[in-house]
Amino acid sequence: MTEPWSPETAQAPAPASWRDPAAWQDDPAAAAQAAVADVTNVAQAAVADVTNIAQATVAELTTTAQSVLADLEVRTADRPEVLVGAAFAGGLLFALILRRLAR
Repeated sequence: MTEPWSPETAQAPAPASWRDPAAWQDDPAAAAQAAVADVTNVAQAAVADVTNIAQATVAELTTTAQSVLADLEVRTADRPEVLVGAAFAGGLLFALILRRLAR
């Protein structure tokens, strides 16, 4: 799993000329390009962080779901009436949700 975001691990953006007010007067186009590049770098880093966190979360959820399903298989192997009851309860819950949404 990846480390969560923290100020210690964050990379500070490089100093850009767009932060200097004098740069806007000297060359506004270059300052605007520097601002766009800075925002693009920050956005790409944020997307990469979110992607890594999402992949780690999906991996954890997959592992958890597999263990829960394996446990459920073991517990219901000799008691099929539990599966019938769970299916009935799930259908009833689904019907109640649909009824609420129809209002």
